[in-house]
Formats: sequence, structure tokens, C-alpha cells
Amino acid sequence: MRNISIYHSTVLTGFWLNTEWLWDTERFGALAAFAEIGALPPEVIDLLQRGAS
Repeated sequence: MRNISIYHSTVLTGFWLNTEWLWDTERFGALAAFAEIGALPPEVIDLLQRGAS
């Protein structure tokens, strides 16, 4: 089981960031990260993650 750390902005209401995205750039591309923040369907996020590598 992975330990996922989520940062919640105190300035931008509703904005959050999975801190794993900052260090694992091969698995988490910018488009996939934005898709996850935007609550797109998991299938879309998976496609973007595969396309980013």
C-alpha cells in the first residue's frame, strides 16, 4: 500500500496536489495530473498517464 500525500491549498479554494506528482514525472505527466485534479473519469486519467511516458 502506497503512502499518498495530498497538499490542499490555503489560497486557491478547492485546489489540491498529490505530492507524488512532483517526484515521479515518468508516471505522472502534467495532463494526467490536471485530469485527476479536475475529477475526470479514471479511464481518461489512465490513458493520459500511459501517453505521458
